[in-house]
Amino acid sequence: MIHCEMRPGFVAKLAIDCQQQALRYQSEGMQGAALFYRQRAKKYKEDERRANSRAAQVLFEKGSERLRVENTLDLHFYHLDEAISAVNAAIEMKEDEYKKKPDKRNSYLDIVTGWGRNSRNGIPKLKPAISHHLWTKCFQYEERSAGMLRVYVGKKL
Repeated sequence: MIHCEMRPGFVAKLAIDCQQQALRYQSEGMQGAALFYRQRAKKYKEDERRANSRAAQVLFEKGSERLRVENTLDLHFYHLDEAISAVNAAIEMKEDEYKKKPDKRNSYLDIVTGWGRNSRNGIPKLKPAISHHLWTKCFQYEERSAGMLRVYVGKKL
């Protein structure tokens, strides 16, 4: 269980509050206090990054059964960096299975990126970034729907 002080959203708010305090003290000429709050904001941002990483780990572990059985990785609730790490881990897992599999047909991984409806300004971030990542790694993939990509495991461009 994650305590409230460890939740990414809560820690992000603390970082923003500290940044605002630092700006206020800076404008009042109180350099020491401003430095203190800038350092505190930096610490909270690092705490937020670690909390996001832990949350992504839990999501991946919870989704591993679906990944194993249905060949599906659902990236809902992932931040971009964690999503790319999860895609890499899932592809590596599926490539290991592919190497051990006598029947090479139907070797794929479906990646659910979502439509981006909850992204800032309604502009999707995950799907374009994951597509670009797959392209740079030379994976053969296709868009299955507005919110899903299919990666063909064992096939590179």
